Amino acid sequence: MAETLYGPFRVVLDTADPFPLQRVIIAGSSNADGVYELNIDHPPLDLVVKGDEWSIEVQFLKSFPHAEWITSPFVHSTAFVFKEGLIVDLESGQLGSPSLGDGFHPSIRLICRSLDPATNPIPSNNPYDFTVPAR
Repeated sequence: MAETLYGPFRVVLDTADPFPLQRVIIAGSSNADGVYELNIDHPPLDLVVKGDEWSIEVQFLKSFPHAEWITSPFVHSTAFVFKEGLIVDLESGQLGSPSLGDGFHPSIRLICRSLDPATNPIPSNNPYDFTVPAR
C-alpha cells in the first residue's frame, strides 16, 4: 500500500535486502515521479521529493508461479527530532505465513526527512535566563 506524504521531503534508502528484487514508486510529486530500482546495479536511493501531496510505494518481484510486481505493506513511525525536524521512518516488507506464526518481515527501510521550513523551524536560542543572580 502506498504511503502519502505532504510537502518536500528528502527520501533516503537506509537498508534493503538484495533478494527479492524491489523498487520504489513515487507518484504525484512535482519533480520525482518514477520507478526507482533497488539493486546492486543502481546507486543508493537519495532524492528530494517536492509536491503538495505525493505518494511512495514499495514493490517486490514475486517470481513464482509467474513474475509479477506485488505491492509491499509499510510499517511507519513518525518522530520530531530536535535539530533534524520531522522524520517519517518507513519499513516495507512481506507478511509471513499466518500458519507458521510469522509476522511482518521488513526488507527495506526508507527515512523521509521533511524539508518544509514551516514544519522544521530553525532552533532559536532560549529566550529565558535561568541563572541565579549573585548576592
